[in-house]
Amino acid sequence: PEERLREFVRVFISRIFNEGRPAWHARLMAQEVLEPTAALDELVEQAIRPQHNRLAQIVGDLVGPAIAEKEVRWCVISIVAQCLHFHHARPVITRLYPDQGFEPADIEAIAEHVARFSVAALKNLPLRAAEVGL
Repeated sequence: PEERLREFVRVFISRIFNEGRPAWHARLMAQEVLEPTAALDELVEQAIRPQHNRLAQIVGDLVGPAIAEKEVRWCVISIVAQCLHFHHARPVITRLYPDQGFEPADIEAIAEHVARFSVAALKNLPLRAAEVGL
C-alpha cells in the first residue's frame, strides 16, 4: 500500500502540474469545483469519485480495518489537499521560498514529500484515532 500511495500521489501531482492539455482539463475541473454548475454531479461521478475510491482503498489498506470510515475520509481529503495546495498556492510558495522550483524534478520531489509525509501520518493514525475515540 505504501508504494501504491506513492504512485497515486506522483501521478496526481504530475497531472495537476502538467502544462499541456491535461492542465486545461484540470483548470476546467477547478473552475467547476469553485463555481459549481449542474455539471458538477457528473464530474464527481465520472472523474472524482473513482479516484477518491482508489485513494480510500489505499488509505484503508495502510491503516487497517480498525479505523473508522470517517477517519479514512479525512485522510483522503488531507492527502488531496496537500497535492492541490502546492499547485494552487504556487505564487505564494515561490514568494516565501524563491529557490523552490516547479520543474519536473522539483515536482517529483514534492510528490515524494507528500507521499512520505502521508505514510508517516497514516502509520501513526490508528493509535491516535483510538486515543480520541474515532
